[in-house]
Amino acid sequence: MCIAAWAPPPPRPAGRPGWSASTTTWCWTWRAARAAGATQFLVVSAVGASLRGPAFYSRVKGRMERSVAEAGYATVHILRPSLLLGARQESRLAEDIAQKLSPLLSPLFSGRLSQYRPVQAEEVAAAMLTLALRPATGVHIHHYPFLE
Repeated sequence: MCIAAWAPPPPRPAGRPGWSASTTTWCWTWRAARAAGATQFLVVSAVGASLRGPAFYSRVKGRMERSVAEAGYATVHILRPSLLLGARQESRLAEDIAQKLSPLLSPLFSGRLSQYRPVQAEEVAAAMLTLALRPATGVHIHHYPFLE
C-alpha cells in the first residue's frame, strides 16, 4: 500500500511557536496509515524545509519531514517544490503576485537554482505517481526537477 499526501501550511498558533495542531494531525495520519499496512509514503513539502530554517514555514516543513522519515515506512519520497502554480481554493496575495511574475522570472532559475523554479501542481502530482511506481527503499528527498 502506498500513501501520497500534501501537508498544507499550518497557521502559526498563538503562544506555541514552531508547531501546530494541523501538523500534529498529519503526524497521526501517516502513523495510522503505517499501522494499517502502508509501506510507502510520498509527501509534498517545500524547498528550503529545515529544522533550523530561519522562517517558521521552513521549520514546520522540516519537522513534518522528520516525522514522516521516522514513521517506519520502507520507502519515503519527499518532494520539495518551490512556488506551486495552478488554481487554488484560497487566495494569498504574495503567491498570487508570484504566480503572475513567474513566467518572466522562471528562465533565471537554471543550473543550481533550478530547485527554486516555480512548478505546476500537476507536474508535482505526475512525479509522485512515477516515484510511487519505482522500486526503492529508504528516505529520498527530491528537488525540482523531481525525476532527474
